[in-house]
Amino acid sequence: MEIIIGAIVLFFVVRFFFAMGRAKSTSEKNSSDGREIYSLCKARGMDVSDIHSVEYDPKAMALVKERLSNITKTGRDQGRPRNDMIADCMYEVWRRKEASFIVYSVINWGVSHGLPQFDRYANSFTKGDPLSISEEDIEAIQDLRLLSAEVGFFGRANPITYIPDEVFLLPKLECLYFGKGGYPENFSVELERIPESIQRAKNLKFLHLQYCGLTELPRHIFTPWLEELKVGGNDIKIIPDGIENATSLRMLTAWMNDLEYVSEKIGTLKNLKRIDFSANPNLKLPSSIVNLGEMEEMYIDEDLPGLTPDQLAWLKRNNSFIRKVEEDDEIPF
Repeated sequence: MEIIIGAIVLFFVVRFFFAMGRAKSTSEKNSSDGREIYSLCKARGMDVSDIHSVEYDPKAMALVKERLSNITKTGRDQGRPRNDMIADCMYEVWRRKEASFIVYSVINWGVSHGLPQFDRYANSFTKGDPLSISEEDIEAIQDLRLLSAEVGFFGRANPITYIPDEVFLLPKLECLYFGKGGYPENFSVELERIPESIQRAKNLKFLHLQYCGLTELPRHIFTPWLEELKVGGNDIKIIPDGIENATSLRMLTAWMNDLEYVSEKIGTLKNLKRIDFSANPNLKLPSSIVNLGEMEEMYIDEDLPGLTPDQLAWLKRNNSFIRKVEEDDEIPF
């Protein structure tokens, strides 16, 4: 009897350690797979926080599994290591998640401030999950080249006080118009600041910030790719040294501000051919402004304080006395 009991005990002990061994083997394999997937994701440009943003998000992981299943169903998995396909799916979902968040933020900013350009989204994306945005709508917003901040009737009670960073992360944005026509009754804008993320908008060539309540121009607004800067109708006193960075600038308008000082660096801008500094009676022109040479169109008052003979001669050669109406009926330009 004792021999039988001993055999039974030995049997269960062996089974126990066998099961433990299998569990350890599976655990080690899972751990090894996890490390490899992390490594493959990092090789695709994701850092640990990016990986975790997908791994710990149930909806994101559901998308990963859906994409992986589609690869298998369509037979595109032939000869590919499973972990490599998982890393691909995680990377794609991470990119989708990043794009969704940017688009979601831009849409909600536009809708909440009554921008007519976003009217069709008014009942769709003011609440909810960014991952619920369709691929079609993500593409439509990411393809935006012009964003106009003209405020519709229902947006007047909620003035625009900021531009979200996500606006400047739109990859194709070329034109940002606040005050496109120069008429303040069409706008309800009191900008508190312009975010440094504007430096990331490398296709942004045309920046119109007219009647926006600006009191200063930060250095980071002057990017090498900026071609037009319109800041008329604000309360700006200084155009700072940072303007030297705007090497592609062709047009600068700052009419009807409180301008007192324009940086001497303006004289280095060889592409600058159109200027409007009119209606700034306290402006002292920099001596370097004569270095700009012949202008295509210019409006600067000739009775400014402290003008030198060279400056006055330059003004008389270049000042435009017949204002031209632009295609957008913007007066002054």
